[in-house]
Amino acid sequence: MPGKVLFLLTKTISMGSISQGDRMWIFAVGIFMVHITPDSLQLTAIYGLTMGTTVLLGGPLIGDWVDNSTRIRAARLSIVLQNVLVILCAAVIYCFLMFKEELLDIGEWTRYVAYTLIIVLASAANLATIANNIAVEKDWIVEICERNEEKLATMTATMRAIDLSTQILAPIVTGQVMDWSVENGAIFLSAWNLVSCVVEYFLLWQVYTKVPALMKTKDVSRAKTADDSSKISKVKRTLSKDELETNLDETDARVSDRLLGRKNNKKSCSEKCRLFSGFTIIVYGWKTYASYQVMLTGISLAFLYMTVLGFDNITVGYAKIQGMSEAIVGICMGAAGLLGIVGSFMYPSVRRWVGLPRTGMIALTLEWIFLSACVVSVWLPGSSFDLENPDKLEKLNCTNLTAIVPADNITTNQPFDTITTEPLSIFACPDKEVSIISVSVLMGGIVASRVGLWMADLAITQMFMETVVENERGIVNGVQNSLNQLLDIIKSALVIALPLAPQFGLLIILSFAFVYAGWILYIIFLCRAPRDLFKRGRLDNGYEVMP
Repeated sequence: MPGKVLFLLTKTISMGSISQGDRMWIFAVGIFMVHITPDSLQLTAIYGLTMGTTVLLGGPLIGDWVDNSTRIRAARLSIVLQNVLVILCAAVIYCFLMFKEELLDIGEWTRYVAYTLIIVLASAANLATIANNIAVEKDWIVEICERNEEKLATMTATMRAIDLSTQILAPIVTGQVMDWSVENGAIFLSAWNLVSCVVEYFLLWQVYTKVPALMKTKDVSRAKTADDSSKISKVKRTLSKDELETNLDETDARVSDRLLGRKNNKKSCSEKCRLFSGFTIIVYGWKTYASYQVMLTGISLAFLYMTVLGFDNITVGYAKIQGMSEAIVGICMGAAGLLGIVGSFMYPSVRRWVGLPRTGMIALTLEWIFLSACVVSVWLPGSSFDLENPDKLEKLNCTNLTAIVPADNITTNQPFDTITTEPLSIFACPDKEVSIISVSVLMGGIVASRVGLWMADLAITQMFMETVVENERGIVNGVQNSLNQLLDIIKSALVIALPLAPQFGLLIILSFAFVYAGWILYIIFLCRAPRDLFKRGRLDNGYEVMP
């Protein structure tokens, strides 16, 4: 119990530090890219593509490394690498912005060297962040909670609430600093990561020394044995007494062969396939992921990433085009964060009342119900949806200038800029108002759906924690990260293919279709899954062979 209390306090501090640093970096890096190449978004696009590709390919590799490392080594090394790489990247950005002219005088090649360093360091830092997330938030936490499902639900909800809180605070803090000076923003982020690295390292070491379970070697096969043994129990119940003795030994032998074969295959891969070790680890990771019954819930979660119905740059940009002010967009983002926190705190209670599987179903149902309002918004007044004329620009196009500038005040030789200094778009058509009904309903649906989204994320994450073998938590969660990234890349590709505002309605419909498809997959999982898959005490007792 002292270890759990210490971990909660420690993780609150370290998670707040890590999340705040991550959120500030995510917010700041976009601004850095714009300042580095103010006339082009090419660097930003390359950065995003590189980040997505490295996560897609590197997820299983990172997870496998976590599985094959001791808990303390994986946690400490990932924290140090994450912070050091961010510090180095911020330093490169600072140097390039401060000494850009001097560097370019040396040669144009210095520009591309700087671009390459920034992208490589940022991508590597992102992989280190994923490694830390897998090591601590997907593995350590299970042992800290003593494999107790109730404690696990409460702690994961608390950690998610912390993360969502930093999602609100980080842009405010970073924006204020970078509004003062972009270069000072780079210095601030470097200093933050330097201090947080020391604090996080020390606090995690304190937790590790106070929780004996973290010092134990990861067991290779106990959890999977328990899962297969539950199937043996079903065989016992269904076979007749005469058949039982004959078939039970054969079933036990198959289970043992399967476990031994998996272990030998992995060992054989590490010994004989070194030249293709990266590829074989990726293949092994996806096969391992597919072997679990909760695979469908993971795919369901990944489908939620194929959406423009979130507060990313794409949706925020569309809201601006539709006439929504920055202040209102900011309020919507804050409200979404608050409702996400509400959903996080609701999760333990809902899980306690209806069970883990039904909690996920309720959460996904809430999400698609609220997002259906976004689909309706496509045809409401103010929507720019028009697939027949997608190149049509939604600009005011009338010439009623006399409504503002009386004719008797105009001379034939008088230039327009002496008549008014206001933008033409304001005075060109004073009687025409752009309706924001459509975009308001869109943003309202997105905000309300955050309750279901984060509850579903917590429920599905806990399903993986309860069912995945201890020594495969890393590679399975690494594959899940890759799958999430794959769907996010598909979303980006669709946005590139459908970049115009009149086409955004189609992106909304496609996004809703993926969310609904994720809900269908989850329902299929519920129909197929054994009733005792998430029974109480599974984590605690699941590491013993069931009779």
